[in-house]
Amino acid sequence: MYGGEAGGGKTDALLFAPLRWIGLKHFRGVLFRRTYPELEASLIERTREYYPALGGVYNGSDHVWRFPSGAKVWLKSLQHADSVFAHQTVEYQYAAFDELTHFESSQYRYILSRLRSSHGIPIRVRSGTNPDICWVKDRWAPWVDRSREYLDSGGPVAASGEVLWFKPNRDGGEEYVPKGTPGCLSRQFIRSGRRDTPQLSPDYELQLLQQDAVQRARLMDGDWEAVRAAGKYFKRDWLDSCRRDEVPKDARFVRQWDRAATERSEKSTDPDWTAGVLMARKGAHYWIVDIQRFRSTPAVVEEKMLACAKADGRNVTIGLSQDPGQAGKDQAQRMVRAFSGWKISSRVESGDKVSRFSPFSVQAEHHNVTRVSGAWNDAFNYELEAFPSKAHDDQVDAVSGGFRYLTTTSDGGMGTESLGLL
Repeated sequence: MYGGEAGGGKTDALLFAPLRWIGLKHFRGVLFRRTYPELEASLIERTREYYPALGGVYNGSDHVWRFPSGAKVWLKSLQHADSVFAHQTVEYQYAAFDELTHFESSQYRYILSRLRSSHGIPIRVRSGTNPDICWVKDRWAPWVDRSREYLDSGGPVAASGEVLWFKPNRDGGEEYVPKGTPGCLSRQFIRSGRRDTPQLSPDYELQLLQQDAVQRARLMDGDWEAVRAAGKYFKRDWLDSCRRDEVPKDARFVRQWDRAATERSEKSTDPDWTAGVLMARKGAHYWIVDIQRFRSTPAVVEEKMLACAKADGRNVTIGLSQDPGQAGKDQAQRMVRAFSGWKISSRVESGDKVSRFSPFSVQAEHHNVTRVSGAWNDAFNYELEAFPSKAHDDQVDAVSGGFRYLTTTSDGGMGTESLGLL
């Protein structure tokens, strides 16, 4: 395993490694990315730079490099869990996983079963990755896990580059054993970082600095203990306060809604809220101007949203989050008709909630967001600070959607995913 921070030349290390055996007729290697678009943008593109100089000829239909000796190196994706079964009858002597944390443990283990020594060629598995909390951390715990729980367990602790030996058992587990134990295998982790790749542009580090706190810790510091926990994505003291009349009148405004349609009852004592955040942007600064929250039936929710739109005025765009699928599209169309006369932006959200909130989190942490003082502040601060650990994240989703609108549409524009201006 090679990794630990962003940069470090991990991908190049993986695609260079099999070249030591391409002079052997029977050598078979494979390089994996999780999806084909990732494969095409990274491994395929990079191998085109290096492999032809060594006599490699690429077959785009089979995604395989053939070398003059007869050696072959495939470039493959494993998008679905069962994609590994396409390799059922293949024997490899080299397998590499680029961004290993993107793969499932079952996929990794299955490919290991396809590795077999042929004609005296040694077996090698190589992987590159950045830190994440998943099965990868557990598998390489001696090198990367410095949590109190692991250290107290008495498990082995290894330095970067140190080789440990382990022996699998029939239960699917394993134990670390002394070198030379019959039936044992070796494992190693080599830490990499940005300084290992001096040709990286200085702008690369600036891009990493713009990530949220958790991603910065992982990508810049190689911190495997950085977790998505409450307080990591928002702190109330990141925002300055102002009065409503201090928000620039020539700013761009959007009232973004995260809708729910369930009122409190004996069966549903703590339902989701409908939350509407009024946000503004001028230049590189943002304002959280107002929050409206309520719980009620679908008809009452729509009435309250319409009343809010009338109070905000026609210069405020109404932002709606659209659920995927035909039902979400139909609901969005009904809402657009209900708000005839207003600018409407309805978008299908993609990605997990943390990923959608992170761009706002970064701007808030750098004090580029101001919050208007109001009675809604306490509930707003509490929910955003508790994210992603608490049950309710309606205001979080509304903020994410509003920020996305303000950063992906131009003045007077509606964005490519909007339903139109009615």
